[in-house]
Amino acid sequence: LRNAIDTLRKGADVPARATMTWTNASGRTFDIVVVPLPSDGPEPLTIATLNDVTENHLLAAHLRRAERLAVAGELAAGVVHAVNNPLDGVRRAIALARRDETDVPRVAEMLEIAQVGTDRIATVTKSLLRYARALGNDARDSRAPAAIVEEASQLVMLRAEQREVTLDLDLGAELPEVAVDARAMVEVVVNLLVNAVDAAGPGGAVVASVRRGPDQSIELSVADDGPGVPPDLRDRIFEPFFTTKEPDLGTGLGLSFARRVVEAHGGEIVLCSSPPRGSEFVVRLPAELAASAAEGGKEQAP
Repeated sequence: LRNAIDTLRKGADVPARATMTWTNASGRTFDIVVVPLPSDGPEPLTIATLNDVTENHLLAAHLRRAERLAVAGELAAGVVHAVNNPLDGVRRAIALARRDETDVPRVAEMLEIAQVGTDRIATVTKSLLRYARALGNDARDSRAPAAIVEEASQLVMLRAEQREVTLDLDLGAELPEVAVDARAMVEVVVNLLVNAVDAAGPGGAVVASVRRGPDQSIELSVADDGPGVPPDLRDRIFEPFFTTKEPDLGTGLGLSFARRVVEAHGGEIVLCSSPPRGSEFVVRLPAELAASAAEGGKEQAP
């Protein structure tokens, strides 16, 4: 404990208040707050308070474990539905092809149907892998919010052009870098942009922007001028495997993936929709992520 306090007291500039978390040899975890006191002597004076938070940490770990089990249950139920349907189509197509193997055009048609089904299953499994990686990845690096949105937009630009949708960026706001899992966060914005492009439709428009939010938070916004999300569906759109798209256009994991990633960063994703005036999805990241990025930059500086 003395070593932990000495660590906080070292240096010419003693902070007005310093906090840290410390775990002793027996595995107990403490939150320590150290406050310097005025002193006329050669030795600095400090007052330290310790709060045993071991039970809190254990409870948090149990809650995280319970949440993972709940997510696994949701995914298992969704997988049964998402894989069973195309798998049934594959089986039926193969059975029909075997009825008369000499009918080459019909066999080719059935094989094409089977191929579509297997492609659908492959898409679902890839989405599941991305979803699982998002839940378990704690790696963070510093990225500018505008860079995240710009990279995502480049990945969706061709889709927008093919669907005759205008994709505009508003990245003029000066914002600090944020400490995030950059790959996952880009994927979040890609999912939002893909949904926005599909909702806008031919002749529609999508705008992606960055800005300051409440309490100095960082916001990444994707807005479209499509039909909007009906009120009776707003509570369901973040459920795994729930989708309003045609089966071959979406897995229903995009928004669920996005919410899990954003919440893992301590943020939230908010839907603003008023049919028929379009939808706006806002990813709101806490200001602490910007502070974390700044601290990381200082540590890496020579």
